[in-house]
Amino acid sequence: MIDTSHKEQPIVRAAMQILWPGFVAAIALVGVLFSLVDPQSIEIVQDSLDNSREAAYTLSFLICWAIVSAACSMTRWLSSDASR
Repeated sequence: MIDTSHKEQPIVRAAMQILWPGFVAAIALVGVLFSLVDPQSIEIVQDSLDNSREAAYTLSFLICWAIVSAACSMTRWLSSDASR
């Protein structure tokens, strides 16, 4: 018989509660950022990323995702019960 009671592991649930909102917010943040700024006009992109728009989009998305996920994890930590 197949067990249909899907008991989620707390670490997986916590990771999804942190990473998913960070992912969605990073998409919106990078969209707004690069609708206002051309990545090829940024000096770091010209020097370090060989003037590649795709590299600038990717690196910016990952940085934004990390920052927003850190904020989400801090929120989760501050809102957790003292009994945990």
